[in-house]
Amino acid sequence: MYLGDQFGYINGHAIGIIMKEMVRRAIEAIRAERFIFEAQQKQGLDGAMDDLVTSADEKAQAIYLRTIRECFPYISVIAEEGFRQEDIPNDCSTYFTVDSLDGTKAFGRRQSHGIGTMIGLVMNGEVVAAYVGDVMTREIYGF
Repeated sequence: MYLGDQFGYINGHAIGIIMKEMVRRAIEAIRAERFIFEAQQKQGLDGAMDDLVTSADEKAQAIYLRTIRECFPYISVIAEEGFRQEDIPNDCSTYFTVDSLDGTKAFGRRQSHGIGTMIGLVMNGEVVAAYVGDVMTREIYGF
């Protein structure tokens, strides 16, 4: 897969393997926090203080960010925790999107389903790879 002049060529299978491994590691980090975690309120997209962020969100996101920086140092990242619209470069055509813990409210209730983690790779406005992990079953789906 050609990632542009700045990034060069990389085998598409290698990208998929790395993305799947990031999801697997994030799942394990989240599962390790299932019973004891720190939680705090955060502002939702609508501006209301009705959302939640946990230590599991932060640990999983740290795994994604560290691995992306090590393996894809020139590719931008849009991540949910700490995300600000002004962080996206105007000329950014290749970037990863990360939702380190989807279903944080369910996680906070210690629900046994509806908790996931996901990463996508976007090139020129098109999603070219995505992986979603079910935290409770450890299943990983992707393309």
